[in-house]
Amino acid sequence: MGNEPPVGAPTPGAWGAPTPAANTPGVWGAPTPAPISYDTPGGDGFGHGIPQTPGVSDLYHSFNVTEELPEKWLLDPTLSTKKGMLAEIRHSNGRSGEGWHNGDYEGEKVVILSVLDTHNDSFRSTATVRFLNPQVTLDQPVIPVEYLTPVPPDRTGDEVIILQRDRRGTRGKLRDAPSDSEDWIVSITGLNLMVDVKRNLLIKVVAGE
Repeated sequence: MGNEPPVGAPTPGAWGAPTPAANTPGVWGAPTPAPISYDTPGGDGFGHGIPQTPGVSDLYHSFNVTEELPEKWLLDPTLSTKKGMLAEIRHSNGRSGEGWHNGDYEGEKVVILSVLDTHNDSFRSTATVRFLNPQVTLDQPVIPVEYLTPVPPDRTGDEVIILQRDRRGTRGKLRDAPSDSEDWIVSITGLNLMVDVKRNLLIKVVAGE
């Protein structure tokens, strides 16, 4: 009896501090950093389920802004040197300025080949374009930039250029385009980065241009 422990005294190892294995990293600790797959087969490529670990949370950015493009958006230095952007001819019937070909090509889609900025309001800045419609016989005509409106991508996998101010001129690829949302997901070319961009602030790039 003299060697029995006092009543109520905790027996070492029975009710004491948890053993070291209880908080083993990877069990209840912080998520273990893991490589993120975007374009590899089997990965969703949309940044879904990205672990919030240091250095990984920066792989996905959201830019929820409301922004309107200026009429002469194409003269922005980050865009004017880009080739292959797809635009639609709008307001060419004379609503703005002098019009273009009496509006005969209103609604036609064109690929932008080059841009000439006159830096002078007395002389109209123009873009040299190529018509997508093979029935149009005009060969690389020159059109005032104010008659060109960006055409957004229409399917995942489309090459795009971002028009949003945060990343204007940045090239990427459309990864997710939910029909019930104006926010579409784009992967940035050359970076392990996804961004959320408004649909109307994306312009499609024609492959091969």
